[in-house]
Amino acid sequence: MRAALDYIETHRNEVEAEYDEVIQESEARQRYWEARLQEHLAHQRRAAPSPEKAALYAKLAEQRAQTIRELLGDDASALSEAGRA
Repeated sequence: MRAALDYIETHRNEVEAEYDEVIQESEARQRYWEARLQEHLAHQRRAAPSPEKAALYAKLAEQRAQTIRELLGDDASALSEAGRA
């Protein structure tokens, strides 16, 4: 380990330059694949969820609403009444 640290210290400029190059290549690769993913997703049709999935989404939405009501307590009924007005 000491030898590696000594090498890095002795050749700091070269090591940092190579490290910067590796980071730039990595970021370029990431940008490339993110662009390919966006292109792929843009060409995909958004299929309607299956009835089972739709039921799960509805159940999750109700659970989320219940949690919010519990967290807000009395404020939730005031918000609910305000939303109906």
